[in-house]
Amino acid sequence: MAKLRQRLERACKTTTIRCLHVNLALKRTLSRRAHCVFVAAMPKSASTFLATCLAETTGFARFFLGQNYLAEQDLYMPRLIDAWSMNIVCQQHVRAVRPNLELMAEFSVRPVVLVRDIGDALVSLREHLDGESPTTPVFDADASFLGRDRTAQLNALVDIVGPWYVGFYAGWAQANIDKLWLSYDEVVADPSVAVGRVLDHHAIERTPDEIARATDRARGGQVRLNVGRSGRGHEHLTTDQRDRLRCLARHFPDVDFAPVGLGD
Repeated sequence: MAKLRQRLERACKTTTIRCLHVNLALKRTLSRRAHCVFVAAMPKSASTFLATCLAETTGFARFFLGQNYLAEQDLYMPRLIDAWSMNIVCQQHVRAVRPNLELMAEFSVRPVVLVRDIGDALVSLREHLDGESPTTPVFDADASFLGRDRTAQLNALVDIVGPWYVGFYAGWAQANIDKLWLSYDEVVADPSVAVGRVLDHHAIERTPDEIARATDRARGGQVRLNVGRSGRGHEHLTTDQRDRLRCLARHFPDVDFAPVGLGD
């Protein structure tokens, strides 16, 4: 009886996967591939603001391509199939691991990779955990963490979240995929120019005036934007903490970490 149940369960799983591929084949046959403006972003890199600017400029729908917002580091094939013929803007903290890259290739996703100085991002993340929400896709702050002083909190983030940031950047630097690099500083300094670069990457035409009006609307709304100042990591992280981050980067000798503040 147990063997029969196992065969039935296996058959159901196989049927479900087969149905997904049939659904995708039908969409490819019956509809064109729409625009997918996808931002793969470091946490605390102004990705929410950038995505809002892009949605305002293009008129595309905001659409999430993961299974769960707390597991947004990975893409979810059913959501990609749902979005096949939809013009969408999506932001996620997606890593450049093989399953994600294979899905991007299959679904013609040409990501914008949004990065920030890692020290600055960790300082901003600490403030987010302490003042906005203790739960994020890359770290959950328990009562013990929240009860520590700032230096101890940053120590924990350097050791626990620092490897995630370093791996995120190294993964995308090594990924053989058509991608556009964009930095937090570029977005904050001139959102219109940053949006224009993304539109060019996706061959989407909008006039400079349309882009400027859309970014003004995004700025005027209730859009979360990190403190628009670089160098906070250098101010708030100790020399030892910054050295520990650089040690993490040394595990990727072929990657230039200067764009995220960990250069020699």
